[in-house]
Formats: sequence, structure tokens, C-alpha cells
Amino acid sequence: MNKKNNRKGFTIVELVIVIAVIALLATILVPTFGNVLDRAENAALVAEIKNAHAKYVAEYTGTGDYSDTVYIKVNGEFYLVDKGEIDLINAGAPNGNATVFCAKCVTIAVGEPDYDENEQQTGIKWNCECSSGN
Repeated sequence: MNKKNNRKGFTIVELVIVIAVIALLATILVPTFGNVLDRAENAALVAEIKNAHAKYVAEYTGTGDYSDTVYIKVNGEFYLVDKGEIDLINAGAPNGNATVFCAKCVTIAVGEPDYDENEQQTGIKWNCECSSGN
């Protein structure tokens, strides 16, 4: 009798090699995709800050409320814009003399002292039309 060698399927060695190649590609590509998401989030934040700053300039140029240095409040965080240059590092809460412009409600936020239970001032609450102080 003639014995036919009908080989169907893959050997275990072939499967292990394919899995190893896929794992190698995954270890290279996954960090790259993570960086793309971070860069996209930063680009969206910068665009929102620039848009808010343009609205601020358009609304308040020529008024007594205009300042070259302004904090833009985006999602409860403050970002410093000085003469059009954005400091993307979260600037933290500005002091009481700062100008704060809310990107959400497109108004200047008003700073009021914030006190603890012992009536010691703990900071400044920035109140605008869309929040009760962030």
C-alpha cells in the first residue's frame, strides 16, 4: 500500500513562532498607541484653551476687564495664558488679583476668599455663571 502524507494544519513549532512574532509586534505598538492618545488629549486641551482665549480677547479687548495675562479655566483646572503663550502645565489656582476666564460659560470668574471652619482663609473660590466655585 502506498502511504500518503496528507499533512493538514500547522506544527506546534510553527504556531509558537507566529505567536512570538505577534507578541513582539504588540510590545512595540502598544506604547506607540498610548503616546498617540496622550498627544491627542493634549492637542484637544490646547485647542480648547486657544478657543477660550480668542473668545476672551474678542469679548473684553478695550474694556477695563482685559488683561494680557489671564488664567483660562477648563474642566475645573486653570491654565495660564500670557500674551497669547499657553503654559500647558496646570498652573494651579491663581491668586485673588488674577483674571480668570471660564471656557465653559465664556465669562470672567469672580474670586472670593474661601474659609475653613475656623474662619481661616484657605484660598480663593472662582465663581462664574456655570459653577459655584472651583
